[in-house]
Amino acid sequence: MLRLRHSQTRDSIWRGALRASVILVTACGGSSSNIVGGANGAGTGSPNTSPSSSTAPIIFNAPQSAQAGDIIYLQGENFGPAPAVVMQSSGSNPERRLRIVNHVGDWLAAEIPADAGPALAVRVVSGALSSATVSLNAPIIYNFDSIATAPGGAFRIFGRNLMLASYTPRVDVDGVAASVDLAASGPEMLVVRAPSNLTQKQAVAVRVDNGGGLAPATADQTIEIVAGAGHNIFGGEAGWLDLFASLLGRIAQVDCSGNRSASQAIQTQADALARSGGGMISLSAGVCTLDSSIVLPSNIILQGAGQNATQLLYRSDYPLSAIQKQVIAIRDLTLTNAGASEGPILHKSRFLLLQNVTMNFGTQRQSFFDGNENTLVTGCTFNQTGSMNQQSPYLFSDSNGLIFQNNVTRLVMGAAAFERTRNSYIGKNLFRRDASRQDEAGALHMMTVDFASGIAIIGNVFDTVNGPITNRTRNDGEAILTEGGGAIRTESIGTVEAADANSITDSRFSAKLGPFSQMPGNYGIAIVAGRGAGQTRSVRSVNGSVLTVDHPWNSIPDATSKYAAFVWGLQKALIRDNVFSQMPRGVWLYQTAIRHVLISGNHFLESGGVYLRSYQNLDTGMFDPIYDVDILDNEVKNLTLSWPSYLTSMFVNADARAFGIAMIGIRFRDNSITAHNPPFTLSSEEYAGNEGYFAMMRVENNTRYEPMAVPRVLGTIFQRNSCTDCEVAYRIGTGSGGTVISAARTSGRGEFFEDWRTTASAEKAVNTVIE
Repeated sequence: MLRLRHSQTRDSIWRGALRASVILVTACGGSSSNIVGGANGAGTGSPNTSPSSSTAPIIFNAPQSAQAGDIIYLQGENFGPAPAVVMQSSGSNPERRLRIVNHVGDWLAAEIPADAGPALAVRVVSGALSSATVSLNAPIIYNFDSIATAPGGAFRIFGRNLMLASYTPRVDVDGVAASVDLAASGPEMLVVRAPSNLTQKQAVAVRVDNGGGLAPATADQTIEIVAGAGHNIFGGEAGWLDLFASLLGRIAQVDCSGNRSASQAIQTQADALARSGGGMISLSAGVCTLDSSIVLPSNIILQGAGQNATQLLYRSDYPLSAIQKQVIAIRDLTLTNAGASEGPILHKSRFLLLQNVTMNFGTQRQSFFDGNENTLVTGCTFNQTGSMNQQSPYLFSDSNGLIFQNNVTRLVMGAAAFERTRNSYIGKNLFRRDASRQDEAGALHMMTVDFASGIAIIGNVFDTVNGPITNRTRNDGEAILTEGGGAIRTESIGTVEAADANSITDSRFSAKLGPFSQMPGNYGIAIVAGRGAGQTRSVRSVNGSVLTVDHPWNSIPDATSKYAAFVWGLQKALIRDNVFSQMPRGVWLYQTAIRHVLISGNHFLESGGVYLRSYQNLDTGMFDPIYDVDILDNEVKNLTLSWPSYLTSMFVNADARAFGIAMIGIRFRDNSITAHNPPFTLSSEEYAGNEGYFAMMRVENNTRYEPMAVPRVLGTIFQRNSCTDCEVAYRIGTGSGGTVISAARTSGRGEFFEDWRTTASAEKAVNTVIE
């Protein structure tokens, strides 16, 4: 194993920034690591203010999941000058100390032994004192795909460590064991069928035990049990579809042959059925025109003769409307715009089904399918060929309990919008961009997920027709984007004046809610400097200057503590097993607060890569921490000199001094990058314009910059990654502390590592370990 201590060897200008290579090599052995100091002497300072050394260690942050052989991070307080990490006994394995890979103040990296079992728990020991044990592979529930099911009905649970190798998970719904489809399930998803003997209830608890002997998890979100008996109505993808069973016996016919107007006939039949408790309107094959808006009442199924057999041409705005209704299905038909400027609207309703429906929007404003609870959209096609006011094809924003699967979306402008969603599953869809329109004014982002909380984006394809995309001046083209509301912000910053176990007080605090009319459930707070730095919480209430959090602080903040408050731009998210092809940009988590995100198993083919961008601007009250993001087992390959190949973690600072720790717990593991040959840089892609792996701070006001001893990008871990033909495989720099690069693989041309000075000062990265 080699440990590299930094010293300056050469400087060269790169877009106004200085960079230098690591050169001094020292060899180390043994079971633990010594701290490796930085060249500027700033490497040994603690990243937060700790109480007396007589106080036991406290762990604030640890990976939510780990495997044998992984390098993990632990961050907290009172770690002391020579901490140890102890892994608790499991099965026949005794308790043992782990190898310390790196250590910076109250942060450290340690290696899980290669022979460790799947049930992992660790603690930090400093002298005679020990922290509480933290579980690395206990089950963690992020979200459901629906927030309702029926007795015997299906639903999915998403999260981390829901299933462990060699163990059988158990799911309890309202205290009763559910059945788990083990073949269809995995560590991040359980496919569950609710117990058949449940009774109707508004809210029941769901609990998961992964069988590994670690603490089970009870979901923050309850689930509703509706009437039904697991009938698998309309395919049974959601248990609540049983609500439609009672409607199938009352049928009204509407003739669509002869290209006739049908708005009045459909409205009449819908109203008549509603008066008798609801039912199904059966539309014949053929073509009907909709000359006025149809207001769908509750408990109605609008059933066509087939997705291509029944054609509804709408000349009226809002041809189908359901606002604050419930139990509505639209199935097996095509809706085509024949001159309207507004499409269908399904808004603030419950239990909605769109199945095997084609919507040819043509050129119109965006369609509103937003603010709904328990929505299933499956087998549908959405075609946008133009846009009024540069709007999106549709909005599914503000959904709670959304299943969007096996659909096709073709778009030329705007985005497939899933912003502010909760308990959402977006799976096995095709999102396709028409590149022939790339030079038109407006912005296009394939999918937007601003402020989503509890979302699984799994197994989708994002691609382009009539390409490639060659316009590099648009500043858009992200396949998946969250940017914290764009110009409409939610951030506030301040210094703690007083605190107790469950709150902080700041007389100068003023909440910013951006697009929200009231404080949402994912309003959060992070202690970013001083005592308690690294702790994040959800905010349950704001009463004047007092912010009350969802569970007690591990370490109560004090007058040294600085905080940032915001709506989480993305949290509890899985972005997994997607294919991105011919996208200018891949996954951009941009200038917004992020926590608990897994990006794994994705393929970026001529599609940029992953860009994490934390941001500070004190004049606007912005500080956006990014904590606990795993970027694992992704393939990034760009060979056509169109877009760079990168996996980048970047803190962008607009001020003289950093407000606090911007990034903690970013792990890049088992990824592969294939870069261009010859080297390729694209200045239009901001700080994602170079190829390779990145972890550093960039400063946008060099003239006032003041060097600091505190790492702002703390403890980035690169493990078992590969880089082929990279001009430089790994670039770290100013602001980074405790970076670990382990078991890296490179091939082809280029350098392995550079340490960049990204300011006019002499400050570079500190405490870097390469092994």
